[in-house]
Amino acid sequence: VELVTPLWPLLSPGAFRVLELDELESRRDVEYTKIELASVSDFERSTLRAKKILEKRWIPAFDLDAIDSLFELEKVERAFADQSLTNLAVWHNVVPGEPGEPRSPARRAGPSIFFVGHLGYPPNQDGLIWFLEEVFPLIRSQNEEIRCTVAGLYCPPNFEAKLTQSGINFVGAQRDLRPFYEAASMAIVPLRIGTGTRVKILEAFSFGCPVVSTAKGAEGLDVYLDVEVLSVDSAEDDDEACLALADDPLVQDSLCRAGFALL
Repeated sequence: VELVTPLWPLLSPGAFRVLELDELESRRDVEYTKIELASVSDFERSTLRAKKILEKRWIPAFDLDAIDSLFELEKVERAFADQSLTNLAVWHNVVPGEPGEPRSPARRAGPSIFFVGHLGYPPNQDGLIWFLEEVFPLIRSQNEEIRCTVAGLYCPPNFEAKLTQSGINFVGAQRDLRPFYEAASMAIVPLRIGTGTRVKILEAFSFGCPVVSTAKGAEGLDVYLDVEVLSVDSAEDDDEACLALADDPLVQDSLCRAGFALL
């Protein structure tokens, strides 16, 4: 941005300039420093102030800054309180959907949990490790039939080694996630840090799959916790929610219908 933006008047005179601003990168970097997994170097820490300076300079320079949620809009407005930005707009994330009723979940071979995400992304790594080390053993101690399928791009070899415990099926990157969502009793979003919004929750809604998420995981989406999404923020809560949901088709159906109605 720093190099290209000054050339815009020459390259595209009179163009209406739009910045797709999913999140403030400086705020995201602050979130990353909360976990050891991110391994933030001294150099990366030193760039935080530089990013804030660039954000202050260039975000007001665009004709329109498109932000993906009211939650993130509030964060941007707070960061720029001294500048009174007038070029901000909310463009909500959407996913392809079908009109009518949510699809009925397929007959499942047994209770199952599904996680999907970019596995090179530190918040996904942190959340998934927390779930697999703190929550999943509790679940399996009470119901050994429950399995967890993990899908995602760019899984580092050292992280893939953590996906070998009993009951976990790592399937890597998948072109079509429909079979996994439709076979799952629930999708999980166990994030503890991060910014932006989780499109994976909207994706699960579109496939008629119930969602269990931390409050951080559902952040930025216009959902009511424990209505469209089961909310959990401790290992014990997550354990109980997953076990209860796996055995209760009525609650599964209620969550599916409430989530689908938001699309």
